[in-house]
Amino acid sequence: MKRIIGLIREKWQHTHIIIRGDSAYSREDIMKWCEQKPRVDYVLAMGTNNQLQLRASDIIEKAKADYELRLEPVTKIRSTFFSPDEELSEANKLVPEAIWYRSLCYKTQTSWSRSRRVVTKVCHGQFFWMTEFLGFFGEFSHNLA
Repeated sequence: MKRIIGLIREKWQHTHIIIRGDSAYSREDIMKWCEQKPRVDYVLAMGTNNQLQLRASDIIEKAKADYELRLEPVTKIRSTFFSPDEELSEANKLVPEAIWYRSLCYKTQTSWSRSRRVVTKVCHGQFFWMTEFLGFFGEFSHNLA
C-alpha cells in the first residue's frame, strides 16, 4: 500500500486517495499510517465482536420492525384475496428490505490507540438480515459525535 501510494504521489501530488479494504486492513498500523498522510483517507470493513453487536442491537430491532411494517400491507392483501395454502412468496419480494445505519465512536480494548468512527449498516429482508461494520477516517468523518 505504501509503495502504491508513493507511486501515485509521484505523478499526482494533490490527488485525494481513499483506501478501501476488508477487515484484514482494520489494523492500528494501517489506520494510523493513513491518518498521518495528507489526503489519504480510508473505509475499512471490520469484523464483528460482542461490543459492536451490543451497540447495534437497537437498530437491528428497528430494521426488523421497519421491514415487518412494510410487509404488513402485502400480508393483509394476501389474506384477503388468496387462500392460506397458496404459495405467494413471490409477493413478499415486492417489499423492499429495510436498511438502517448508525454512526458511533469506537475504540478496541487494546489494539487501537484511539477512538475511530465506525458505521453500522443493518439490512433486514424477507430471507435474511445482515449487519456490517465499517471504519472511516477522512474528510467525510470529521464531525464525530
